[in-house]
Amino acid sequence: MVKALAAQFVSRAPYAAVAGDESSQVGSQFNPEAPQWLGVAGTPQALAALAHHNYDFPNSYTLQQARSIGNTFGLPLWCTEICCFVTQTGQFGQQYDPTIANAMVMGNLIWQTLTYANDAAFHWWVACSSAIGIDPQTNPAATGQVNNVGWNDGLLYYDPNYAANGNQQIYVTKRYYVLGNFSRYVRLGDQRYTVSGVASNLRMLAFSRGGGWTVLLINNSAAGSASTSFRVQLPNHVRASAAVETSGAKSLQTAALPVVSTSGVASGLVPAQSLTTYTFANA
Repeated sequence: MVKALAAQFVSRAPYAAVAGDESSQVGSQFNPEAPQWLGVAGTPQALAALAHHNYDFPNSYTLQQARSIGNTFGLPLWCTEICCFVTQTGQFGQQYDPTIANAMVMGNLIWQTLTYANDAAFHWWVACSSAIGIDPQTNPAATGQVNNVGWNDGLLYYDPNYAANGNQQIYVTKRYYVLGNFSRYVRLGDQRYTVSGVASNLRMLAFSRGGGWTVLLINNSAAGSASTSFRVQLPNHVRASAAVETSGAKSLQTAALPVVSTSGVASGLVPAQSLTTYTFANA
């Protein structure tokens, strides 16, 4: 099927390519099955990327196994769908939670899949949803509160009764902003670099392209905890150019720039339950 579809693209849509196989679960589907169909002669050459979903919420070892499959067949790995996790468990289930608590789960999932699977892309399902679980027109305050009737499937939400009541307002979650911490600052062509020696409550990602750097910091400390300091070694020719924070208090808004030493060590403070993106340019 992969080879047949790729052949049709060559003649009918040469701008398109095939990604597969969109397995819902990494551990029980993608890892055991992908090597079988990829073993069919000519199949890897017909693919642009290997695609998996994360609905089994795989551990880091399982993601490393998926990474090994991509390396074996010379193909980049993409996470092409995930949503609907419950804040308290980090597993699939029914809940509507627009707060930073659920957005932190998202941020950590992105960090995990980029770090351990070495995924070259992360796609969220879905952009805009009506599964808000309440009547936002009669109870607008509830749009910012957790309920167990809706679903954490959207970044943005709309009134499911909009056609009847005329309410066309869009309700924004913290997930929307956390994804923006990644998508607005980590761009096509960026190269991820391994980061080590990070404090246990922090998670860090570093990317570079054309001499500039993007560093993302996730602070998983409990709400109300003191801010955590960080240090990261960068080339000695960079300067901090921007800082944006998503937290309980901020939504992809300006934060304090880190201090950068002449030797390229960037340091600063990040608040608990936050994701902060820093960009660095050539000095």
